[in-house]
Amino acid sequence: MIVLAHLADLHLDTPFSALSPSDAAVRRQELKETFAAAVAYAVSTGARLMLLCGDLFDNEYAGGQTAAFLARIMGEVPDIRFFIAPGNHDYLSAHSVYRTTAFPENVHIFGGGMERVDIPGTDVTVYGFGATAPQCLERPLSGFRVADTGRINIMAAHMTLTTSPHKELYTPVTAEDIARSGLTYLALGHIHSFSGIQRAGRTFYAYPGCPEGRGFDECGPKGMIAGTVDKTGCALSFVPLQRRSYETVTADLSGVSDHYEAKARIAAALKELSLSSLVRVVLSGRVKGDYLPEPAVLAEACGGFFYAEITDSTSAGPELSELASERTLKGLFVRRMMKIIEKAADGEEKRLADRALRFGLKALADEEVPCLED
Repeated sequence: MIVLAHLADLHLDTPFSALSPSDAAVRRQELKETFAAAVAYAVSTGARLMLLCGDLFDNEYAGGQTAAFLARIMGEVPDIRFFIAPGNHDYLSAHSVYRTTAFPENVHIFGGGMERVDIPGTDVTVYGFGATAPQCLERPLSGFRVADTGRINIMAAHMTLTTSPHKELYTPVTAEDIARSGLTYLALGHIHSFSGIQRAGRTFYAYPGCPEGRGFDECGPKGMIAGTVDKTGCALSFVPLQRRSYETVTADLSGVSDHYEAKARIAAALKELSLSSLVRVVLSGRVKGDYLPEPAVLAEACGGFFYAEITDSTSAGPELSELASERTLKGLFVRRMMKIIEKAADGEEKRLADRALRFGLKALADEEVPCLED
């Protein structure tokens, strides 16, 4: 039996361009702290192996200071063997930090082609495949078979699990490849959400997902996998690690006619979230009359969160149909805009036409038209 930890897709030195420079710097530091926390957890469980399955860095030009930090953290725990399988973001190029940084002896970095490492004093073998380019059509598990089925055979790799390997641009692998491999456990990276512990034939496999979300397309629990693997299977589980979460909530503004009521709806939608979160509030529903939410004003309802943004997806209320029946300039304008909205080719075109309708009504009423960022 071997105790291990499995981490992937940390993307150190991510620019976090959507955040302010100071907040982006905080998040980059937190990514490093998350790695240190993952290693500390592995130590606390008595892990002998830590599998780092690609995209440890956000790009091949990752900062030398960040790489030196990781090398120091790993060097401080010589009882753990670290195996790094570079991915499509941090691929092993000639100038990669994997080549220019002095990593300690307990760190092994897989290069191009399949490699095998037997762990001295154990019946454990670790295989690995490291990327050397941002795109790879090679199928390293196609036709692969472990050399000794009597050992605990583990593999670390950054791959795309697919049913259509000829359509993938990055290291495709199929469930059939996994089942034929003879591996005990296949530790994967590349997919940013936890896959659950899966099985193909007698081989267990999993994606841990990323340990920290980096955008609103990476919501939900984030962490790594840890536990034990033996010749008969594994006892592995998901371990949460994230310091902050990305959260998307919807605030229904149906019937709302002013900012005061809109702020109350937004506050209600956010009340269960931690203030450490990064939040996106999507405004929905058919507002009353020609009311136009102003994200810059409504942002006050999101005060206290590490980061917050508001997206307006509301539409004009049904009472505008009454205006359309008027034999006035305003009625003519509403009728024409409603036809444009009805014929809109997609959701974004419909949204823009709806906003134009409400802007126009305010202008016709000689009311101040709000300045909206988007």
